[in-house]
Amino acid sequence: MTKASSPASFHSPPLIRVLAGLAVTNVAEARQSGVERMCQWLDFTDAIALFSVLNGGAATASASPDSALSPTFAALHEDLARVRAALAGSISKDAVLSPLSPVASLQTAIELPGQERSAEGASDFLAYQSAYFAQQRKMIAAIAPLRARVRAALASASPALRRLAALDAVLEQALAARQQQLLAKPPLFLAKRFAQLQREQKEESAATPAAWLGEFSKDMQSVLLAELDLRLQPVEGLLAALGKELTKR
Repeated sequence: MTKASSPASFHSPPLIRVLAGLAVTNVAEARQSGVERMCQWLDFTDAIALFSVLNGGAATASASPDSALSPTFAALHEDLARVRAALAGSISKDAVLSPLSPVASLQTAIELPGQERSAEGASDFLAYQSAYFAQQRKMIAAIAPLRARVRAALASASPALRRLAALDAVLEQALAARQQQLLAKPPLFLAKRFAQLQREQKEESAATPAAWLGEFSKDMQSVLLAELDLRLQPVEGLLAALGKELTKR
């Protein structure tokens, strides 16, 4: 089973590099900066909310004493590590992603995009798609409250960090729909990869179903882990800002 070398730049986000490496689509380099693309995703009401946060004057929160902020920072780092480990463990232990999973016998068909609509590529993928969406729901359920807790810590740390927390809250709400839309695309690429491996298995008499399903399971786990890293980046950024504040004291 072959994979093409990834056309994505080394500086591309890990999720983009992983998807490009599946050899089922070309991921073109973005011609716009991240800020430029993000501006196109915001509507008028989002812009008003952002303007209000950025130009609302100095925050009045007083800085928390070091004795209170340092333990909070340490506890949040532990929470981040715990959430990451739990979600990564859920992905690695997902029964559907096991090479010995009975998915291959389900014979459940779905419609694949474009030229991938074929009997060879359509069977059995629905169970994997359902598993992918289930892992996404787990990520949302675990990461959203963690992000809110980190924002609460920033809001009590300093006026500048209170503004950063408010900005993050606005951006999380404003970009939620766009994020959901974009992160619904990886399963489409995985559907193509599934069909590709299934065709190759039929062409290679030495290959066994367990072998190609095992390779696909690894591909899907890699995509999910890359998505997990992407979803945790805002939390990591907020914690980094909080840690920088602590070094000033």
